[in-house]
Amino acid sequence: MELPVGGAWDRTRSRAEITLLLTSPAYVLNGLLRFAFQRTPLGSVDAVLATLMDVEGWLSILVQHGVVLTDDFDADRLCDALDLILRLDHFNLTAKLLAMLYDYGDVFAGAARIKVFGELLLEKHFYRLFCHWDDNVRSIYCQTLAFRMLQTRRKFLTPTYAEKRQRRVNKAVAFEHNSRQSVDTIILAKIEALTRSAALYVQEQQQQQQQQQQQQNA
Repeated sequence: MELPVGGAWDRTRSRAEITLLLTSPAYVLNGLLRFAFQRTPLGSVDAVLATLMDVEGWLSILVQHGVVLTDDFDADRLCDALDLILRLDHFNLTAKLLAMLYDYGDVFAGAARIKVFGELLLEKHFYRLFCHWDDNVRSIYCQTLAFRMLQTRRKFLTPTYAEKRQRRVNKAVAFEHNSRQSVDTIILAKIEALTRSAALYVQEQQQQQQQQQQQQNA
């Protein structure tokens, strides 16, 4: 996906725009995002920041009115654009993007939530953000990991032995594919795998440093 050169989206929101957005949220937001990203020059930090503020404004309207975006929302388009912005590695843009998802990420559900959190923020950018050179970016990302990626309490995402056995006996007992609990189970598995690999990497680095120090002292 490209963000071709052009003028940034007009940030003035009319009552008619808000009404239209709430009438058909996914359809209207898909169009707004397509138009906004197409007219945003990727090389202009100010233009990209303005577009992120527009997206934040639209998401805030949906959250305020209890709207949830699911499978009919074009999460791929949003994630492609956010992926390009994250790859710029501009600390202000990255911090703004993460703060937006921290504040309004609950608007995403089902497959859309898996794409935004499970694929974009975890699979594609975990190491880049978890170990980011900027303290603020790293802090926002870690807070997102801890407080915003999961909507279900962790104790309800770890099935007991009896529950596992029952699910093997009768697969119909398993929760619905796109339910909040099933989505969180998928995201939690990614979080645990990635944080475990990061911890192992740190341990290996510490062991290597200790070995090097011992060799120098020998």
